[in-house]
Amino acid sequence: FTGEPDDTIQYLLVLDAINFCFWRRDGDPGEQWEYEPLAAQLRAAVLRDRTALSAENLAAMTPEALQEILGGKLMPQHSERVRLLREVGCELARSFQGSAAHLVRAAKGSASRLVWLITAHFPGFRDESVYHGEQVRDPEH
Repeated sequence: FTGEPDDTIQYLLVLDAINFCFWRRDGDPGEQWEYEPLAAQLRAAVLRDRTALSAENLAAMTPEALQEILGGKLMPQHSERVRLLREVGCELARSFQGSAAHLVRAAKGSASRLVWLITAHFPGFRDESVYHGEQVRDPEH
């Protein structure tokens, strides 16, 4: 994606928020996906409507709205992706004036501070999950 810098940063945060688990489990609705088609659908959404990935739209995300953004298709763990997009939208609005660019600027040029800010404000980026009722973490993080 190439666009205005602030739009590009917003696009990248949204893409990264839902860039996980592309394989389907038994009984999981949705199609098989890969990174490139996901990125292309998000790009197309932004080109159609520059506000498609705004904090306001993300905070109000519905399964149907995400399906529309994805060209009418469902992804594995679709409802989890909707939840994560709402989380991103709400927190951007609450803490960063609705803009991923403000999040990046808050890091003041420090990559480690940016990682800290992202994981502090967006739990979906923490590589944690609930498994059989227990919180589990990626041992690498």
